[in-house]
Amino acid sequence: MSENKEVTVYIQETCVHCHRQLEWMNQNNIDFEKKDVSREKNKEEFINLGGRGTPYTIVTDQNGNQEKIQGFQREHLENLILF
Repeated sequence: MSENKEVTVYIQETCVHCHRQLEWMNQNNIDFEKKDVSREKNKEEFINLGGRGTPYTIVTDQNGNQEKIQGFQREHLENLILF
């Protein structure tokens, strides 16, 4: 896994794609913070960050640059986080 990347995933408990992404991330030993958008604080963050649906993943590098990924895009996540 690429070092020095912080990963945050906004999810909904009823979201099938969210569960698939979280399972994939766990299988690949990716450290991440999970935020459920059903909680008001997380929902506000999600909206302010441009989220429109879940999963919504934000990968931040050591320089503070952010990549925002809408939906479970496994190949994009692999390239961004694992390599």
